[in-house]
Amino acid sequence: MELKKFKSTLSNLSYALLAQSISLILSLIMSLIVPKLLNVEEYGYFQLFIFYSTYVGLFHFGMTDGIYLKYGGMRYQDLNKSLLGSQLWLMVLFQSVISLFIFLYAVNHVEDTKRIFVVFSLIVYIVVANITWFFGFIFQAVNHTKWYSISVIISKASYIFFIISLIFLKESNYKIYIVLFIVAQGLAGLYCIFLGRDIAFAKLVSFKESLTAFFSNVKVGINLLFANVASMMILGSGRIVVDYAWGVSAFGKFSFAISLSGFFLQFINQLSMVLFPALRRADEGELKDFYKISRTALFIFLPFIYLVYTPIESILSLWLPQYKESLIYMALLLPICTFDSKMNLLCITYFKVLRKEKVLLFVNILTMIISFLLSIISAFFIKNIYAVVISMVIAIAFRSIISEIYLAKIMQEKIASSIIQDLLLSLAFLYSTLQFDHFKGFTVFLVMYVIFVLFNWKKISALFGKSPDFEA
Repeated sequence: MELKKFKSTLSNLSYALLAQSISLILSLIMSLIVPKLLNVEEYGYFQLFIFYSTYVGLFHFGMTDGIYLKYGGMRYQDLNKSLLGSQLWLMVLFQSVISLFIFLYAVNHVEDTKRIFVVFSLIVYIVVANITWFFGFIFQAVNHTKWYSISVIISKASYIFFIISLIFLKESNYKIYIVLFIVAQGLAGLYCIFLGRDIAFAKLVSFKESLTAFFSNVKVGINLLFANVASMMILGSGRIVVDYAWGVSAFGKFSFAISLSGFFLQFINQLSMVLFPALRRADEGELKDFYKISRTALFIFLPFIYLVYTPIESILSLWLPQYKESLIYMALLLPICTFDSKMNLLCITYFKVLRKEKVLLFVNILTMIISFLLSIISAFFIKNIYAVVISMVIAIAFRSIISEIYLAKIMQEKIASSIIQDLLLSLAFLYSTLQFDHFKGFTVFLVMYVIFVLFNWKKISALFGKSPDFEA
């Protein structure tokens, strides 16, 4: 690996990790402090906005995903900036029109005024966020992930500042938290526009040429877009069902558990962002070597997260007693961290590198359907919210396993034993946590994890004797 390229990758990774660290701090504040300031219902509406804000990327129609895939590995100076700038403003035009129709529909058909405010906030956020993400996808594609990471840092750090200010003011109105969330994203957007000003303010090409390029990128990126939306809906479908069946307060508690379980996944998502442009330039042998080493590392060390549950649960039950039920959800949801981490870091990254977006789309849609059907059965026939949680875990585990099997065949690796061990260790965690008291449950699982490590000692020894080497 060339020294310059290595330094570039290291710089990108360091900024990505810094962005992730700040995101983690923000997530902790939003999960542990905000619920303390807002009552359960107000926190439910706040979570409703946060939940639906994750889907606003649907309104770039896959165009930015297409840019990400088509230009992945290129240099920034080689981009056709006039063509990209024209597509940016065409996207803004389309989104503004769609936002207007959504607002008119909400005003005439939604009776809950608090939900109308959430909808209005979302249509503003659609435009603000998608402009930011448009540049973010470009920066990531050309290996300027440092720029994108800094925009994330600006967004998250400014919102941390806003929330700390609201804490001192003892502000308990959820609307203020939502407005400042949008403002923080807007600051990141302005930073991206400044960095990409030669794109944003480039001379526009003709409308016909821009529209042709727009739909060309949509055609390339639509599979990845729908795959991403379907991926989010695997957990999202359960949350929608909970909101419909048990109301916004139950939705808030349910979302609180999911946000706690998702802390670790944020780090994995940030890491995969850095890996994509680097792996895109790797040859077949390097891809296989990195896959083997990474999968072994994840297989060995991801289950360690189960050991963290008991001390965290003990602390949170004292800090937020009104969300004690959420901590039970969190125990049931924790296996998602292990299965989804491997899915996000390895399977999804490699599917993008190998241009297997259609496979990813098929797997995600199939899993989304399974999750949605199981959630409906759990909510309206079994009528048990815990069954909804278990349904989501089953769906996530299913997606991870079939994706790993497919990718392992491409990489010519055998993973049946590790999949079985993953499942057994997850079941052991659930059994020990739900069946015994805190100390005994922790001790029982600790013994099981030690046995697991000893059983795989040869793999651990081999792992530390290797290191991946691919050009960045």
